[in-house]
This record gives sequence, C-alpha cells and structure tokens, in this order.
Amino acid sequence: MPALKFFIIPTKNTYEEYSEEIVSKIKDVDNCSADLDTNYNDAMNSRVNKYKKNNKNIITIGLSEVEHNTIMIHFNGVRPKTMELDEFIALLESYDEDDNDEDEDDSSSSSESSQDEDVASMFQKQKSTKNKEEKEKEKEEDEDEDGCTIS
Repeated sequence: MPALKFFIIPTKNTYEEYSEEIVSKIKDVDNCSADLDTNYNDAMNSRVNKYKKNNKNIITIGLSEVEHNTIMIHFNGVRPKTMELDEFIALLESYDEDDNDEDEDDSSSSSESSQDEDVASMFQKQKSTKNKEEKEKEKEEDEDEDGCTIS
C-alpha cells in the first residue's frame, strides 16, 4: 500500500486531461498513488468534503491551476496551498527518499491520519526552508550592493 495517497478533483470535466497528467506523475513516484474523482453530478464542495471528512489528501484543479501548471492541495485544518506541479512532484520524490528507510521499518504502525500530518508538515518544512533560502539570497544581494564602489 502506498505511503501517500491523493485524490484529484477537477472542478470541471474540461480539466480532466490536466488532472490525468497529475495522477500519472504522482503514480510515477515510489510509494505514492492518486485517484481521479470525476463525479460531476455532485457539487464541488460536497466532493471535497467527502474526502476531508475521511482525512484524505486532496488536490483540486480549476482554470487557474491548468493555466499556470499548478495544483491546489488541501490538508485537514490547514488552508489550501497552491504549488507548481513540478515543485510538488520534486517534493514528493524527496519525501520518499528521506523517509523510505523509516517506512520500511515501521510500516505496520503508521495510520492514515498520521500520514496526512506527515504530508502537511512536509510542506510546512518546505515553505520554511524556501523562506530561509530567499532571505539568505536577499542578504547576499544586499551585501554585494553595499560592497560595490562606484568610481
């Protein structure tokens, strides 16, 4: 059973092609899987709430996501986050590499809700790391500007 499972919910059937691409990319990552929810008879909110109620990882796809090659990921109790698709896939791949040994040793004791928390914390760590990198880069640029002399 995959360590991380995602449910992809396109807001309209016209976004299914992009959604299928996302499913395929997620499935290409070890220990990850994804299912596509194409039940357009139900309202979008009820489709999302069905998965949230069961503490599942949800990715919604709308026009903005298709146009910008992004995804909107929802975690229980955390505001939805927009990410570039390639960044998300790279993050899944790095998560799998970092935690692969632990998963093999402790796979029987892990629960789906703790996996959701792991995924949410993974993205929080990524955001924190990215902010630190941006601040360091800005600091370096400031130092370069301060060190320049004009003759």
